[in-house]
Amino acid sequence: FALPFFIGSMRIFSSGAAIAGWSGLCDIGQSRRLIVTDRDLFPDGSAEIESIRIFADAPAEKIIGCAGTMIVASGSSIASCFGELMEKNGCRPRHVEGFEYLAGGGMKGIVDGQVVLCGSTDLMRLMNVRVPFRLVDRTTVLLAIDGVLYGIFNMKYTAEPQVRKALVNLMRSNRHPIFAIRDFNITPEMLHQSFDLATDGYDFPPYVERFSISEAKPAED
Repeated sequence: FALPFFIGSMRIFSSGAAIAGWSGLCDIGQSRRLIVTDRDLFPDGSAEIESIRIFADAPAEKIIGCAGTMIVASGSSIASCFGELMEKNGCRPRHVEGFEYLAGGGMKGIVDGQVVLCGSTDLMRLMNVRVPFRLVDRTTVLLAIDGVLYGIFNMKYTAEPQVRKALVNLMRSNRHPIFAIRDFNITPEMLHQSFDLATDGYDFPPYVERFSISEAKPAED
């Protein structure tokens, strides 16, 4: 075991990966499904907030604070971006009641007695929130309060070459990837555009189910 383990470890170490010992190697070798999360596709530093638009009749501190609180609570890969944004603008985390994930791709909660929605353009459309589509991109975080849009955060994602290589190898293997993605901006179409890969057959569970899947712990089966 020692020599193959050493050679294999050295080969993948340059990609930022590691083999978790003999037991980890056995677990991975026997698995037929693999859970892929946000940070597997876009590690820290590969996503950033490109532009921000806050409508004039809303205090910036409140809008940034609400958006940051909702995104951080979701645990998605862009949580660090919004955490840094809150820190730079001196925004404090808001207390959220009734926090829940919504099927349209986003979250809902009660902040200071107001209903706060944070999510994609699809979610806003489902919730009958008017969106100026000329101001949004394909990867945008929107914030609405009591049914009115107040914040638009356009995101920029950088596709890393080593991630593309890993996806190619994964698709060629006999393992079935399950994309338990918490970031509602990451869709099969977005992955196709970012990594120039065919995404036919990608297994994207319903948005609400992805959170329990990505939190799953290894079990005997």
